[in-house]
Amino acid sequence: MLGIVKGFAVTIKHALFRRELTFQYPDEKRDDLAPRFRGELKLRDALDGKVNGGIKVEGEKMPPCMSTCPSNIRIREYVGKVSMGEYEEAVKIIKEDNPLPLICGRVCPHPCESACRRGDKDEPVAINPLKRFAADYDLKLQLDGRGFKLKANINKSKKVAVVGAGPAGLTCAYYLALQGYPVTILEKLPVAGGMLAIGIPDYRLPKDILQAEIDQILSLGVELELNTSVDDLDSLFNDGFDAVFLGVGAHKPMKLEIDGEDLSGVIPGEKFLMDVALDKETDLGKKVAVVGGGNTAIDCARVSLREGAEEVYIVYRRTQAEMPAHHIEVEDADEEGVKLLYLAAPTKIIGKDGRV
Repeated sequence: MLGIVKGFAVTIKHALFRRELTFQYPDEKRDDLAPRFRGELKLRDALDGKVNGGIKVEGEKMPPCMSTCPSNIRIREYVGKVSMGEYEEAVKIIKEDNPLPLICGRVCPHPCESACRRGDKDEPVAINPLKRFAADYDLKLQLDGRGFKLKANINKSKKVAVVGAGPAGLTCAYYLALQGYPVTILEKLPVAGGMLAIGIPDYRLPKDILQAEIDQILSLGVELELNTSVDDLDSLFNDGFDAVFLGVGAHKPMKLEIDGEDLSGVIPGEKFLMDVALDKETDLGKKVAVVGGGNTAIDCARVSLREGAEEVYIVYRRTQAEMPAHHIEVEDADEEGVKLLYLAAPTKIIGKDGRV
């Protein structure tokens, strides 16, 4: 009964002040989490009774920010360190669960902030900007010859091959090296980073920041071989590797399944972003239509303007409120001159002489 009364109080409060009402664990039990997600339900059992940031975690009292974070970083602890000016200590805490704070501080959609209890009073804690600040500060110290540097003692005899230098492969190599394993990353592209390098434009994730993060992982003794395609896993074992981690990503684009999709001038978004990232020539023309409403669509539209297109349209089948892209990215695209068409979807692509 008390829970019902509290629920009505929250509903009335949000209704009066026109606040967004979001149900969040532990107020609402969830059983729809994907098995691969180390989120609320699994973490509740794993941490029951353990200490997090000096506070005993008892299942139901798990910090909602931490439980919503896909990496389950000890957020309250590192935010506390930042507040005390202990930035290196904050980075140490972050890197226990996420070795890419420079990157995540710029491109993470930060679901932790949506779950932050402070948002019920005024505004959520600026968790992601605080992570970025601490990581940037630490990077500056490292460039000056100081800063937080993990050291690895490569002392294991078992060699590991990591196929793919994207975030999964880099993370795997990082933790294996810290455990003493000799690791070699094999990447078919001429650059490391995976989608971080070829799928996120420079204006969102500067290449020097990405490289700085990669260099910190390589400094642990991890070896990196670029322009190396792996077509046969048996060959890796024959080459002396005792284990193989596959972090090959999901680079195959989705199709619209409509007529005209194979015409020249129809370019998958991922391929377009990769060509731009690798300084390959792109033949866009003056007028571009981007089909979709996710972050990749927004990136393609904004990069098209930077590549010289005069008119760029985003065609999205639902409303703006339903766009999966981050609202800030949508607002920035609008300010840059991208035209947004909602409740619209192509049924056919018309061509002439084999081209759109």
